[in-house]
Amino acid sequence: MLGLHDLEYIVILKVASIKRSKEFYAKKLGLKVILSDDKNHRVFKNRPQICLDQLGSPSKYTPRHLCSGSAEIHFFSKKTIQELEYILGVQEIPIIANDKYQTEEGGEQECIYLYDPDGNLLRITGGANPRI
Repeated sequence: MLGLHDLEYIVILKVASIKRSKEFYAKKLGLKVILSDDKNHRVFKNRPQICLDQLGSPSKYTPRHLCSGSAEIHFFSKKTIQELEYILGVQEIPIIANDKYQTEEGGEQECIYLYDPDGNLLRITGGANPRI
């Protein structure tokens, strides 16, 4: 597994296919997946987790411009970029870019970008991170 962690909020992601997205996030990325229609989903406190909601399903509160593939999610991993590249290669998940960005402390942090099955952009920062 990728060793993703440090999600400070439960991310609720509208998806075109619950089955396809659950397979990706649970089996390939190793996240705890909860479904928005699960009445007990508030009892899950383990991190990291992501909540999937079927696009077009009725919801009390819905974003104004709702479409699958419009989210950007940033994950942190204790694994190095090289380890993440290897794991994603074995999983046959294409990496679309490698990059570095400036941290608040003035250092550089390596990250990789990929898409989920709906085209949402995922950024995974690897290695030692002061937030972890």
